[in-house]
Amino acid sequence: MGRRAVVVRLIQAKAMPGLVNSRGLKAPDLCKDTVTYQAIIRNMGPEQADPKLFTQGVSLEKTGLDTLADEAALVLSTNVVGLPQQCEPELFFVNPRPVFSHTVAHRKALLGLAAAVFNLQPSHGLALVVLTGLEEGYTSAMKVLLKQNVSRTMAGSFLGEPLSVCPLIRFSFFDSLPMLNTGVISCLRTIFSALGIPEELQKLDRILWAVASVWWRKHKALKEAGRAVQPSRRVSKIPSTELNGMELFQYLSGQEALYQLMLSTLLLHRRIWGGANNMPTGPMDFEEWAELNQGIERQGEDNVPLHVQSKIYNDIVSLRVPELCIWPANEVVVLSENIPEEALPGPVGQIDMVLQKAYAAGESALQHRAILEGWLWVYTSALLPGSLGSSECAHTFAQEEEVEVPDGSMHRIWGSLCSMCLVFSSQAPGTAVPHAIIDCRGLQFLEISHQAKTLTLAVKPIIPECLTTRRTGDELLRAAKLLPDGRWEELCMQKLKMSFENAEVLDHWVQALMQKPCETALPDHLQSGCVLRARADAVSSAFNVAEPAPDDIVLPRGEPIFSQDKDEELHEASFVGVL
Repeated sequence: MGRRAVVVRLIQAKAMPGLVNSRGLKAPDLCKDTVTYQAIIRNMGPEQADPKLFTQGVSLEKTGLDTLADEAALVLSTNVVGLPQQCEPELFFVNPRPVFSHTVAHRKALLGLAAAVFNLQPSHGLALVVLTGLEEGYTSAMKVLLKQNVSRTMAGSFLGEPLSVCPLIRFSFFDSLPMLNTGVISCLRTIFSALGIPEELQKLDRILWAVASVWWRKHKALKEAGRAVQPSRRVSKIPSTELNGMELFQYLSGQEALYQLMLSTLLLHRRIWGGANNMPTGPMDFEEWAELNQGIERQGEDNVPLHVQSKIYNDIVSLRVPELCIWPANEVVVLSENIPEEALPGPVGQIDMVLQKAYAAGESALQHRAILEGWLWVYTSALLPGSLGSSECAHTFAQEEEVEVPDGSMHRIWGSLCSMCLVFSSQAPGTAVPHAIIDCRGLQFLEISHQAKTLTLAVKPIIPECLTTRRTGDELLRAAKLLPDGRWEELCMQKLKMSFENAEVLDHWVQALMQKPCETALPDHLQSGCVLRARADAVSSAFNVAEPAPDDIVLPRGEPIFSQDKDEELHEASFVGVL
């Protein structure tokens, strides 16, 4: 049945559309369909709705489908929504300015870091790719990360979120997939071969709406151009009799009908073949399914032709479609044959198994990406989780007196030195998502105190010969705090003071920061200690070992083993073991 019929039946069953949700919104505030909006507000009472909608004085007690059909014309003529009925809004998004620059040489390592963070929280992984300047926008960042074998289940769940960046990513990503000349089932197979199906119906609803919109625009443009697409010869293991491409297009009135047909098809498959946490509930007759689909055409005025529905129904009940099932954690899904190779870089589902095992073992999700990681204390609250402001790029300059706080105000935090970046989490990654990142290139040690077990970092001053003065901000540490919605806040500090558990751990961090790619400078006034120089010489020789360290060595706590990764640009050193 259509949206309007569902609303009327719910209201007849004593549903209360005037209730307010946690954000203070009522049902009309969340409604995007004009006729559904009309059905809801007519039953809320004149005191809660726009008085103009009750100019004809229709009795609320007699409200039904026939009355709503008459009132629909009034709503369309008064243009309640404020947009033309045939309006197709174009998405526009201004690419944010990256925080870090000159990161091309570290692209491989940073993408690996972003992929690991994406598997913990997709919005933070996307933000890392954009703020480090690896990609200009979120859409290209998503495509690049999908090539890094990230969790497809996490990707599908994220694209169904109501975040501001998600609609742009949804439409752009779906537009890059081969939807031309596909039918309802084959289009769904194409989409959910690249993404996991979200368990939440609201997320699934947003994804299917975007899929139907992209499919409809592609075939509408094809029809207006007067071109035809030859049916592609796909060798499918699943027999298909459904209508494809323009054959299906001619029987539908718009993307709304296609969207509801896709949702009904997916729910039919879930009923017959089962879903994530539920067993199959049994077969459903075609007549019963077709009755549920009544009124999904022309705003409830018409139905999708039965011969179109029957072909889809027969394909669904004849054989289970793997792509339309929510992926189990221990199963690798068979990929669709019409997905571009670049969209599917690796076996689907395996990364989810790895993540679950690592989480159960209490391991750090960044342990294979980090040169060094462990607990430390910072002398500023600016690096703690939480927003510093409400703007997308809120520049916060931490003054020197704000960085130096009393010893009692030290904050324990988990630090991971990954390539050129120092990543912070409130807990070990795998339990908590990394929320802050600092560029460690071009820094110097201001102070190293073995007695206090502290070190202080600041930007190494560099004055070009042609300049007599420095520009404002040239000597500030650049950092970014990641926000849950995919944005970030830029943070600039004059220096960063950190404390460690003991002097041995402090030495490990000093040694790691002095090596490539960070190459933190050791000023002359700190080079007087012969012990530190000897330790630096020892670690330098350790980084030149030709053979990588065996993976099966069990390290004592705090003892580093350095290995050289031949595939890494700049031959970055990898520290094996967690402090």
